[in-house]
Formats: sequence, C-alpha cells, structure tokens
Amino acid sequence: MRGCGGNGAWHRGADGSMPRIRRKWRPSLALVIGGTLAAVLLAPMAGLLVVKFLWGYMRYRYAALLVGAGVLLVTAVLGWLLWRLIVRPVQRLSAESRAFAAGEVDRFSPQSRYGTRELQELGQSVLDMAESLHNRQETVRSYTSHVTHELKSPLTALIGAAELLEDNGLAPDQRLQLLGTVRQSAGRMQDLLEGLRQMAKAREPLGQGASRLDQVLTRLAGEYPALKVQVTGGDIALPIPPEGLAVILRQMLG
Repeated sequence: MRGCGGNGAWHRGADGSMPRIRRKWRPSLALVIGGTLAAVLLAPMAGLLVVKFLWGYMRYRYAALLVGAGVLLVTAVLGWLLWRLIVRPVQRLSAESRAFAAGEVDRFSPQSRYGTRELQELGQSVLDMAESLHNRQETVRSYTSHVTHELKSPLTALIGAAELLEDNGLAPDQRLQLLGTVRQSAGRMQDLLEGLRQMAKAREPLGQGASRLDQVLTRLAGEYPALKVQVTGGDIALPIPPEGLAVILRQMLG
C-alpha cells in the first residue's frame, strides 16, 4: 500500500511493531461538513449581492454570468476539499483493509494525510487491529509448527510399537515395555494437545475483573503438588480475571 505522494510502502519498525500515525492538527468532521453547508448556503446569497452591486457597472446578463462562474468555482473548490478531506482517506482506508484481508500485512502503513481527526483515529484503529491480528496469526503459526514437530517423535514411537506388537512371538516383558512406550507417547501427545487447548483458551476474550496472585496459586497448588513457590506482593490486585491469570500461570508452569 503506497502512501500519498508516491513515497512507497512503510514497513514495520526496527522492533517489529506497526508504525504509528503522526499526530498533528486536523479539522473535525463536524467542522468540515458544517463549513461546507455554510458555504453552500451563503454562496447564492453572496452571488445576489454581487449581482446587485455589479448591475450599476455592467449589464445584468454579464453580471449574472460572472457571478455564475464564481459560484461554479466555489462549488469546485468545495468538492475538491471534500474529496481531499473525506473521500480520498476513506478510499485508502478501504484499500488498506482489503490489502490486509489478502494477507499483505507487511504493506499495511499509515497514510500521510487523513483529512479529519475522526478519520485519523479510525486509521490508527485499523493499524492496531492489523497488528493484533497479525501477531495472533504469527503466534498460532509458530505454535502449530512447534506442535507438529513435537508430535513426530511420539507418533513414530507409536507406529514402531504397534508394528512390534503385531509379532506373536514377542516375549511378555518386551510386550509390557512396548505398551509402556505406547502409554508414554500417548501421554506426550495428550500434553501437547492440552497445551494447544490452553493456548486457544488464552486467546478467547476474557471478562473484566481483578485477581490476586496468591489466590490463583492456591487454586493451582492441587494441580502441581511438587511445586514450591514463594510469592512477594501476592495480595496486590492484578487487572486480569482469575481465569485468565490461571491460564497464563499454567502455560508458564507447564
């Protein structure tokens, strides 16, 4: 997506974050619309006054033609201002949204002109949304790749154990050893799938609320009996619901 003036595409910053829209004064949408309506209403009245003034210096027809040309010029200027301040920024925001939907996140960039203050805020919201969704996609893609890689070992062990268990002449102790391998591999796969489920749960929107670290750790003590944790400042209220904090701690402890 190209910015105004052919400057090319803005890419991510050195820290990988989306660029921010440069803050500067922009007229409000109410000011633009109100000023345009006022100009549309005042232009005919001003034209009548000018015609009345020019009538004493030239014929009425010429005065009317001159005033008509002036009104057309004012109308053209107002149309250009509306296109520059409203229509063009909206069209570019729409194009950027389509680019993001097509997967061109790295070419998502702030425009050099947003016209009004409301469109500037909308543009920043679109950029923030693009960054949030992109980060979520990258996290899911990375974790999926990790899980796929980790599943190869237990799957290979399961396939090998299944092939060996088909041998009827296998000794009982060897059969028990292979069954233990099957259970261990199945447990490993179950842990990976549980981690994936917890990750999906952590991505779900959580309600508002607060929690305390010591309370959540007390709830998790039964799940991790061998864990000994000393907490400092555990009675401080954290701006996250207990369910969300529990998910985060499970991921850290797991």
